[in-house]
Amino acid sequence: MNAGIFTITSTSDLDRSHEYSSFSFSCVDVNECAESEVCGEHSECVNRPGTYDCICEKGSICGDGFGVECVNRPGSYECRCKDGFDGDPKRGCSDINECEVGTQHCGTHAKCINTIGGYECECLPGFERITEGAGCTDIDECFLSMCHPAASCSNLVGSFSCSCPDGFVGDGMHCHGNIQLFICLFISEIVICHLLKVPTPPTKPRP
Repeated sequence: MNAGIFTITSTSDLDRSHEYSSFSFSCVDVNECAESEVCGEHSECVNRPGTYDCICEKGSICGDGFGVECVNRPGSYECRCKDGFDGDPKRGCSDINECEVGTQHCGTHAKCINTIGGYECECLPGFERITEGAGCTDIDECFLSMCHPAASCSNLVGSFSCSCPDGFVGDGMHCHGNIQLFICLFISEIVICHLLKVPTPPTKPRP
């Protein structure tokens, strides 16, 4: 038997998408696109071996806008909204605000920022993202030596606290002495006082 040529006992032996030649008894592809309106309006018919495709004309089948897409199907097509969009694809799709509808997954220590077709997560002050896709974790500001070298540091959730040592004032990031010490000598009825040096905070090595 030659390639593509075989004996046929009846036309029912052939696939419906093919026809045969009475001279060689070989199968010939049927061009479905030759039939009128096989795909409908606003679409182009592309013949394939044993089948055909309907390709959408851009901007004519589905609704307008970048939130709509036309998906080719064997012998047909489908209008649908892209990911991050919602609505009637025949008329147009609008952006979904994931931050408002509650479909975002930013976590408790992050802020949701809506974008066209999606959203972004931004860590709150005092938090950072260690790995991509993970949640935000607390920053240990004490490990970063944010306080004055002589101050004590207490790490808090999303923040930190610095305290100057006794005898000094400041916000913990800057400490200075608050007591002026005098030494006075009583000589007869005369009092002579000398101002001592204002104490400076002791220093300690940074970690």
